[in-house]
Amino acid sequence: MEKTEIINKCLNSLKELNELEKEKLKLQGFTNECFFIDNELTEDYEFKVIVKSKYVYINAGNSGVFMICLEDLNTKHYGLFEKGSIFNIKSYGTPDFHKYLGNIRDIDLKFLYSKRYNYLR
Repeated sequence: MEKTEIINKCLNSLKELNELEKEKLKLQGFTNECFFIDNELTEDYEFKVIVKSKYVYINAGNSGVFMICLEDLNTKHYGLFEKGSIFNIKSYGTPDFHKYLGNIRDIDLKFLYSKRYNYLR
C-alpha cells in the first residue's frame, strides 16, 4: 500500500466517521448549535485528517484520536507494523503501540469509531 493510497483511504473514511459522530451526539441529546450548524457538525466535533511525514493523524475537533503510519515500523518491543497500521494516541505525536487497531486498508470504520471512547478496552 502506497502513501497516497493510505492518505486517500483516511480522507474517504471521514464522511462515515462524521456520520457516526452525528448519530452518537443526537442519541445523547446534543443537538444545539454548539454541536450542529445546519445539521452538520461544528468544527469542534468534526473529524479531520492531518498528514505529516511519518503518520496520518485522524483528529476529532482539536483532539488527536488515531495515528496511521505511512511507512513500515520496526519497534524494539512490539515488533513490525506494516504501512497503514492504526494506533490510538498515547500523547499527541506518539502512537500507543499497545493499542494497535488494525490496518486502514481493511478496518471496519464502526469498529474504529468505537475505539475512540473505549481507549482502555
